[in-house]
Amino acid sequence: MEEGFERLSGLDSLVFLNLEDNKFNNSVLSSLGGLSSLTTLYLDGNQLKGAISVDGLNNLTSLRSLEFGGNEIESFKSIHGTGDDLLRLRNLEELVLNVNRFNDSVLSSLKGLSSLKSLDIAYNQLKGSFNVTELSSLKGLSSLKFLGIAYNQLKGSFNVTELDALINLEVVDLEGNKIDKFVLSKDTRGFGNVSFISLSNNTSNGRALPFTLLQSLTKFPNLRTLSLAGNNLEGSFGTALDKDLASLKNLEELDLSSSIVDNSFLQTVGKITTLKSLSFNGCRLNGSIPKAQGKSDHLSPP
Repeated sequence: MEEGFERLSGLDSLVFLNLEDNKFNNSVLSSLGGLSSLTTLYLDGNQLKGAISVDGLNNLTSLRSLEFGGNEIESFKSIHGTGDDLLRLRNLEELVLNVNRFNDSVLSSLKGLSSLKSLDIAYNQLKGSFNVTELSSLKGLSSLKFLGIAYNQLKGSFNVTELDALINLEVVDLEGNKIDKFVLSKDTRGFGNVSFISLSNNTSNGRALPFTLLQSLTKFPNLRTLSLAGNNLEGSFGTALDKDLASLKNLEELDLSSSIVDNSFLQTVGKITTLKSLSFNGCRLNGSIPKAQGKSDHLSPP
């Protein structure tokens, strides 16, 4: 199929190219460099593997949206060497890398994407505590609004102290990891505008969601939507957590679907008086519903 594909390089006016779900391998990338007007390129579901060359892609200076989902890519490479700033698509706004084999090192390749608004790295092999070293690679992405790192192998602390530049970030998807807490300093401006966080399916083997994680959510004053679906929310969280979650003055939507919930947590939820939408579908309630759960003046069916 790829034989003769380079003939498309003469389509100087082409702005949209969808090559999803074919059998293209890495060699297809060298055939795309001449499509100088291209703004959207979909390469999901092909046979791209290992380290792929970005030299041809970097010629696509008009590119706004690039999707590589559902391949077996491990890293980016260039004839100019490896390291930081490999992707130099200054106008790129959306990058989808989900369902590949990237590890933490991929983040340093993205430093040059200064216009990026949406980054999806879900279902890859990012591992361990997400610390300052790895996350600092993203600090130049000041336009970023969506950060998706769902279903990797992250665990422990999620340290964002060096991400002051991410003042436009609104949505953080950490579903399917094992985060214990967020770490931000008092002076950290980055993440200050985050309004949506997903921590769904963040527990396994019956362990309860860490108290420290719930407590650290108070560092997001503009949080409006929080998903804790599919977690074990049992435990005596106590008055300290009541006070912490009640301090989320803008929280309007809380998803507890398919979770294990007990009286203690329900009492805590009852003190979040700003809630407008509360989802309990598929929950397992251990104990009885408390007679008094506080008052929410805004709560209504979703």
